[in-house]
Amino acid sequence: AMALGAGGSAKDVGNDIAVDGSGTSFVTGYFEGSATFGPATLTSAGAEDVFVAAVSSDGSWEWVVQVGSAGVDTGDGIAIETSGSKVYVTGTFEGTVAFGSTTLTSAGFGDVFVGVLSRGGSWVWVVQAGGTSTDRGHAIAVDGSGTSYVTGHFRGSATFGSTTLVSAGAFEIFVGAVSSDGTWQWVVQAGGASQDVGTDIAVDSSGTSYVTGYFRDTAAFGSTTLMSAGHDDAFVG
Repeated sequence: AMALGAGGSAKDVGNDIAVDGSGTSFVTGYFEGSATFGPATLTSAGAEDVFVAAVSSDGSWEWVVQVGSAGVDTGDGIAIETSGSKVYVTGTFEGTVAFGSTTLTSAGFGDVFVGVLSRGGSWVWVVQAGGTSTDRGHAIAVDGSGTSYVTGHFRGSATFGSTTLVSAGAFEIFVGAVSSDGTWQWVVQAGGASQDVGTDIAVDSSGTSYVTGYFRDTAAFGSTTLMSAGHDDAFVG
């Protein structure tokens, strides 16, 4: 067994990890201030910056990239394509942020991002979704064709490609699919007037996605309506 540290004197968090067939692990999260990842030391542009990093099977930091603005930017979910050639990341960003050669500007306090990096840590493409409130991608999974499936939460009016969703109240769950070239294919919502969040997602070989998270009070999942027994209840769908 091995353990590897990274970070600095401020808050540094690893949120998710994926591993390829060679035992290389890919990690995403966020850091504040100055943070050291092996030989590389990064400094955040503002409150919190996204990091995406690769660690070899023997425990060496291969590369790390950062993404950030003066606002809050976090990497929350990561997945690796079956072939191991591409890394898929989701999270939230605020303000104007450069993902490699692509610059995005959030519509409000935070927008969802879905991005792909090469095996060597270069951004291939990135897309955003959201509206004027806080929107966040919490988890991502990828199928054999390179389609990625994302879940998280949105609030108010949020646009995913050509589809705009409106939440019934506070945070509401979204589940969406992004094609291998970075186009939103579809998105659906679930929840009610209280706080509802999608926290993790998986996909099988047929492209069916499986989602979990939590909901509060009454929440609609398509034609099925659930009611929580207390403060928050878990769901699987």
